[in-house]
Amino acid sequence: MIIRVLSIVGSFASLCALVIMVRPESEQLTSVQGLVLGIAICLFVGAILQEFWTWHKNRVLTLRKDSAIKKYMYKWISQDGRAVIFSRNLSWINDEKIGSLLLSKAENKELTICLPERINLVEGLEEAGAEICVYPELEYVPEASFTIIRQGRMDARVAVGRKIKRKHVIEEFGLGEHPVFHVANDLTNVIIRFSHLRDNNEASSR
Repeated sequence: MIIRVLSIVGSFASLCALVIMVRPESEQLTSVQGLVLGIAICLFVGAILQEFWTWHKNRVLTLRKDSAIKKYMYKWISQDGRAVIFSRNLSWINDEKIGSLLLSKAENKELTICLPERINLVEGLEEAGAEICVYPELEYVPEASFTIIRQGRMDARVAVGRKIKRKHVIEEFGLGEHPVFHVANDLTNVIIRFSHLRDNNEASSR
């Protein structure tokens, strides 16, 4: 972002210099030159604000402590609407506060969890109403995890987390803002359909 902001500042400075250069030293700015300079200032301010808005919407967070990760995930999932969690083992769910939040989501039929295989932690959530989708047949453990909030709505967003050395990096993307959102959303839909198909096949074979 810093490089783009500096580029915008440089373009603005170049335009201002051009306006000043074409103005005779003994004369004030003409109305046309003043108009051009005014438009340039408005565009400059707008471009800077746009950069900061984009940076805030698609921000990158670096978290080092488990407590910070839990705090972030609680705030992220507590937003209204359906939450879809795609995780390796839900290792961050180990306290009563976030457990109660997930239970509330499950009871409201607003929680889907995708895991490589079933774990004891999800049994209570499934009984409460959560949708649990597993894919042990694939024998694959994902490197990254992500959580979609407000799935199915125009304001849906995804937070993608991955470990880099000893740090946990989280990036946020919204619907229509970046292809990462669509990839994550498509992946969860594939896993959900795969899980449903397997469950239907097991039920029909009994």
